[in-house]
Amino acid sequence: MAVNDRGEVYAWGSSQFGQLGLNHTKQISQTPGKITALTGVDIVQVACGNQFTVFLSSQGRMYTCGRARYGQLGHGVEVYEDT
Repeated sequence: MAVNDRGEVYAWGSSQFGQLGLNHTKQISQTPGKITALTGVDIVQVACGNQFTVFLSSQGRMYTCGRARYGQLGHGVEVYEDT
């Protein structure tokens, strides 16, 4: 992840569970892509985990993306079956 001086976030790397916020679940994104879902939000900090990402705005709001198997994103529990 990279945040520029305008608070825009660019992401690359593994996105198997959508943890990059780029609206896809490709295994690997080798080229940085702008996270358009955060357009207009001034992001000041980003924290990345193995299967999730957390964004903090200048207004103190948190945004999350990625795997929510145990509800760790704060969106509720993801329902699916492991294969």
